Amino acid sequence: MARTLLILLIVPLELLSVSVPSSAYAQNTKDLHTKLFENYTNILRPVRSENETVRVSVKFLLRGISEFDEVRGQLSLATAVDLRWRDPLLTWNISEYFPRALVLPEDHIWTPRLALSNPTDRILLFFEDSFPVRLNSDGSVIWLQGGTIISTCVPNVQKYPFDIHVCYLFILAIPYTRPEVQLYPIIDLANFEKSGEWDLGKHSVKEELFGGFFSSIVISLEIKRRPEFSLLSTILPILFLGVLNACVFLLPPEHGERVSYALTVLLSFAVFLSIISSVMPKNSEPVPILCYVVSALMAVSGLSTICTVIVLRWYFADQTEPVPYLLQLMCRKRKRKPRPQSVASDVSHNDNHTSTTLPKEFQTMVTWRDVSATFDIIFFVFYLVAIFVLVFIYLMLVTP
Repeated sequence: MARTLLILLIVPLELLSVSVPSSAYAQNTKDLHTKLFENYTNILRPVRSENETVRVSVKFLLRGISEFDEVRGQLSLATAVDLRWRDPLLTWNISEYFPRALVLPEDHIWTPRLALSNPTDRILLFFEDSFPVRLNSDGSVIWLQGGTIISTCVPNVQKYPFDIHVCYLFILAIPYTRPEVQLYPIIDLANFEKSGEWDLGKHSVKEELFGGFFSSIVISLEIKRRPEFSLLSTILPILFLGVLNACVFLLPPEHGERVSYALTVLLSFAVFLSIISSVMPKNSEPVPILCYVVSALMAVSGLSTICTVIVLRWYFADQTEPVPYLLQLMCRKRKRKPRPQSVASDVSHNDNHTSTTLPKEFQTMVTWRDVSATFDIIFFVFYLVAIFVLVFIYLMLVTP
């Protein structure tokens, strides 16, 4: 009796451990496929009643920002989309049919089609590629797609290179209304890779009614520029050019290179302005603050060129000509210093003339070269301060 009970206990375990022959499994799977799709059509919603709603879970697995072209207003995202829903018309009993799941081509069953309402060139998501679907025995379906989503995005480059852009993706299931197909969105950034010029800030996703009929997904993404490269390639060179522009008044007037030097710096600002304009949207609203700053620096550079010409005219003027009283007042401190012998000899021929036109304390003390030297210092300090003030104001306006 005990031996019989032992055999009864062992036999079921051995039966469970016996694997199904591959030929039997293949035939069983083929029979299952034939039964499931005997009267099935992929053009109808997977519901048993017309009033039922197909609830589709949509998870966006964002991988990274492929490209953001602020000139064209185009955002490219590398992402995968995990769609899940239930098809009650495609279920089976695993005690009768061996497979727990089937992997089928996407055109074998009904699948929701997602479309962008703000595309750049194509409406449907990943329509060029084919992705298989996984059908489980309980009717649940998993459809994983992947690729690049390209949508429009209105740029805001006012605070370049510290600009932050808010982009929206509007995705809806066409051509079904919300009572027929409703989307439940989720966004997953677990596998997001930070690379390139752009970084991702705040983000959100929600489901809302589109056009009064369709269930749609609204994804909000905050795209932030990494400013390090732009600071090194644009902002710092502009600052250095501004300092060089002020240094034109430190060049000795006798060398005759002041005007060409000032014009070279002026043209450099024009080149930088053209470079900045090439990477900015042509109809940007609002206009980047950097464009205003570079334009102001160009105006300052042009004004410094005019001042350079005026100072050179003073320097090479006839030193025997009297200096106006107001200019002598401005040069009062410099006139106390001993002047070069060449200048003293130039003035000695006109002592009688100046003594009759100037007060005693100013007689033969100030020449046009003194005025030129004084205004060289004044202009140097003024333009140097103006450059730093403009850059400081710019950084205060654009830095977060």
